[in-house]
Amino acid sequence: MDTSQDNGEACFMSKNQMRKQAKYIKTIEKKKQNRKFEQEKHREKFKIYRQEGGLPKADLRNLQLTRLKDSLEKGLKVCVDLQFEELMNEKELNHLTNQIKRVYSSNKASETPFHLHYINFRKDGKTYKLCCDKIDGFENYVATFEERGVTDLFNASEVVYLSPDSENVIQTLDPSKSYIIGGLVDDSVKKNT
Repeated sequence: MDTSQDNGEACFMSKNQMRKQAKYIKTIEKKKQNRKFEQEKHREKFKIYRQEGGLPKADLRNLQLTRLKDSLEKGLKVCVDLQFEELMNEKELNHLTNQIKRVYSSNKASETPFHLHYINFRKDGKTYKLCCDKIDGFENYVATFEERGVTDLFNASEVVYLSPDSENVIQTLDPSKSYIIGGLVDDSVKKNT
């Protein structure tokens, strides 16, 4: 067993615990390396883009923000329904927060972004707090945040609830409809649900 001092307290670790800790540290280091590699790859890609006459970063960001603001008026309505917060554990809420970030980033980078709505999104909820903690600039997202639900915001005839389990495949998108995505991460299997 290993004894090490941590904040003046003795900490005893078995060989198994030391092995697990070493594996964890190795995993963290590998993630940092991969992140640096991805950042370098992204820089190279942007450098090539600029050499081919692409916009500077500031101009590109302004263009993206302009498109997002225009989408609030003219864009197809896509809503992430966050009413399922109580059904998820902390890990699943973290995954949901990462998905919210990716959805926004992809939408922002799009040539024709959607008008993104986050509905059933309570400011006193766990999801909102996690988003504010984990996502820089979350409160400045160019999107609509609503505490109300689908039935309060849209007519039933205008709503299309998207599901990966549906056998119906959408061929075209109708601008008069509101497309709803369930904000639910279900990594854990729950009985009797």
